Amino acid sequence: PAVMINAHPSVARLPSDACVVLAHGANDEVFKRSRRELEQIVSSGSPNMCFLYLTGNSGEISPGAHTRLGDRHQMHSLTLHDCLPRLIDAAMAGAVVEETGGPEAHFVRSWRGRLSDQRLEAEHWLGYTTERLGSRGGSPGRPGAD
Repeated sequence: PAVMINAHPSVARLPSDACVVLAHGANDEVFKRSRRELEQIVSSGSPNMCFLYLTGNSGEISPGAHTRLGDRHQMHSLTLHDCLPRLIDAAMAGAVVEETGGPEAHFVRSWRGRLSDQRLEAEHWLGYTTERLGSRGGSPGRPGAD
């Protein structure tokens, strides 16, 4: 298992049968890579064993202005909300994909541990599942068609 921070220009593909988490910022000024390039690299690895953690910019609210900026080369977001330890855990969990669903699934599940008790109570009231959420509103027989 490995966590790769910033995709060096020499990286074109990932090894097969290896769990790899690739973290990259959309505003990396040292190793400029497009989202398409990064997705291609990640897709070159084994299915369900690779995960791209890409911090991108939000949409533009006016020319050149964003409400959220993606990381630069320093990857500041890795220092927030236990992100780097969670990515490492995801890479390790991805090594046993049959049990964990892979690194992406493990990372997504780890978000739950970051939620407040108040948020968890509200989600419990809402129902957690699409089926239960659908029972609280929507179009009969065609949810969301209204």
